[in-house]
Amino acid sequence: MSETTNQLRERLQQLLDLIGEEEVQTIAAVAMEEIPKKLVAIEDGIGAGELESISRLAHGLKGDTGTLGIDDMADLAKVLEGIENPDFGDSPKDLLFQLKEAYKISEPVLKEFS
Repeated sequence: MSETTNQLRERLQQLLDLIGEEEVQTIAAVAMEEIPKKLVAIEDGIGAGELESISRLAHGLKGDTGTLGIDDMADLAKVLEGIENPDFGDSPKDLLFQLKEAYKISEPVLKEFS
């Protein structure tokens, strides 16, 4: 089990204790629906060279994943968020690949709670 899945499981368990099963199921289900959509939209933005759109989407992804405790995704999204910076030196495609891989690791935990 990775640190990512441990953090996510811990965060969802905390939420379960605070707000109950139904709400956590909704949160997990929405995350499983929205995170992949944002990844596709980022990929489309990369293909079209829409830096502002990529930055905005990455900002939202950073917030979503950070709130859930998927810190590796939040960290990658934070880097991608800076794509409009002239000093941006990272490969957007590489970051997107890493984001997708991190989501693959997190998705089974989200399914557990949905």
